Amino acid sequence: MNEQSLHWDDLRVVQAIAEAGSLSGAGRRLGASHATVFRRLNAIERRLGVALFERSRTGYAPTPAGRTWRRPPLAWRPRCWGGAARGGA
Repeated sequence: MNEQSLHWDDLRVVQAIAEAGSLSGAGRRLGASHATVFRRLNAIERRLGVALFERSRTGYAPTPAGRTWRRPPLAWRPRCWGGAARGGA
């Protein structure tokens, strides 16, 4: 897996899918259609060479690789979006 190939916008897509559990839910969070989220996820997984989610009729569940990529945005979000860690505290 090539860690240098994942960009901030890709992390947002992975995070949204992991939190929503579906492409349509992720699309609502991102302001995009489920088709766009589907294309983005496929491109991300192709670039990384690993599946980030297990697909089922009930939704999307992160694989071990997906859980690894989901952690960084959750940890960085307060600093990037003005949360509790703002101002170096």
